[in-house]
Amino acid sequence: MEVYTVKKVHIASLLLNDETGAQAFSLSPSEMGIIRREMQKIPRWNSQLFNYGRLMDGEVVKRYLAYRGTEEWKKEYKKATGKMK
Repeated sequence: MEVYTVKKVHIASLLLNDETGAQAFSLSPSEMGIIRREMQKIPRWNSQLFNYGRLMDGEVVKRYLAYRGTEEWKKEYKKATGKMK
């Protein structure tokens, strides 16, 4: 009979701030802040943020990172901010 020892248990946060989001997605906290501010500027992504845009759901951030940089994202970002990134 084998006995297993659990040394570490990882519990994913439901809502992420910049620091925990950066750890979860292997980014720096400043990069995560830039992504969060971009999400705040685009209305359909802003509606998915919590606590006045300070907290994010991990699944929403994952979808946004996949969407970010596409041609559709560039058009939507330009329309929302009036400038191209």
